Amino acid sequence: MITLTIYGIQKIINTYKKKVHISFYGGEPLLNMIFIKKIISYVEGLNNKNREFVFSMTSNALLLDQHMDYIVNKNFELLISLDGNSNNTIYRVDKQNKPVFDSLIKNIDLLRNKYPDYFHKNVNFNAVLHDKNSVNEIIDFIKNRYSKIPTIGELNTSGIKEEKKETF
Repeated sequence: MITLTIYGIQKIINTYKKKVHISFYGGEPLLNMIFIKKIISYVEGLNNKNREFVFSMTSNALLLDQHMDYIVNKNFELLISLDGNSNNTIYRVDKQNKPVFDSLIKNIDLLRNKYPDYFHKNVNFNAVLHDKNSVNEIIDFIKNRYSKIPTIGELNTSGIKEEKKETF
């Protein structure tokens, strides 16, 4: 869930810093693009010439095809969550519990092909290390396919049933 009050925005705007970063993450921000567009419209409408606003987002890329033009137009720094190849990404599923790997790759490839300069400059990858992948598999897949070296983090066990934590 994305939450940012007008007070929160005013506090950001009134900072002494010339460059202000506004990030959208947590859950899947692309599910709430209406809210994101309102925030960006509000910030841009402030006509604050003393500040440069940098927008960033962490996304699983499942809805990227629907919003990529806007994301590119606003020059978002985009961090895509991808755990490696199709076997490595088996835990990423849709509401019907079906793997989403093919859809993710299709959307990521579409972004790279449609906006190659943006992709090179603004897109990075993050992976979660778990029992279905390894550091080498993650790096090999993302580096070979996208020429990027991902950041890799541990699995957050929050929300995982106690009896399943050991499996992960």
